[in-house]
Amino acid sequence: MISKLPHNRICNDLSTWPNTTFALVYADFGSTRTVSEGVLVGSHIILTLARNLSQHGQIPNNISVGVSWDGISEDDRSEASCWYVSESYQASSKHYGEDFAIIGVKKDFSKKYGYLGLASPNIFSEEEYFVYAFHNKEKKSAVVPIQNVKVDKNQLIYDLIPTHKPIVGAAIMQRKNREDYNLIGIHMGDNKKYNYGLFISEEQIAKVENFIIPKN
Repeated sequence: MISKLPHNRICNDLSTWPNTTFALVYADFGSTRTVSEGVLVGSHIILTLARNLSQHGQIPNNISVGVSWDGISEDDRSEASCWYVSESYQASSKHYGEDFAIIGVKKDFSKKYGYLGLASPNIFSEEEYFVYAFHNKEKKSAVVPIQNVKVDKNQLIYDLIPTHKPIVGAAIMQRKNREDYNLIGIHMGDNKKYNYGLFISEEQIAKVENFIIPKN
């Protein structure tokens, strides 16, 4: 698989960027089928939460993904496979840092939809931060700003958003300028006091890089 880190690849239509990096993950466990969310981070790579690809320690029999924030057609679907799900997560779902999975996608969506780069965990300063979320009343999805972003071990914590509810499995992003977004985490939920998500650590970035073949 060919990709590039840590910079993102911007899609051709800036009016839809970075919404187009949002992906749906369809997992077939045999007796049950699930639909969850993930994030495009490379030409053939999607990051998601381990909980989406593990049921009682079982990995899905089949996985497919769909990309396109405004409706998924057959052209926007692809076969996929599970490249990595933490064994530690399968043993204990209480460790936030292990709620992390990597999916390999057969199709290359990057030319049409782009992908998010991965920000170095050391870059955590006065940048702007955003999350992909649904509007509480209008039920429309959008990239919305977030406030008071903090790191607590393997967790990202940030303020609740009165108008929007972040989507579980969707991207938490850092923005350096109008076009330059990078992934810093994956939203997991809220506890009615604040939102929280998985913080993408150096160790996890290294795991993603292991699946990338540099372009000659």
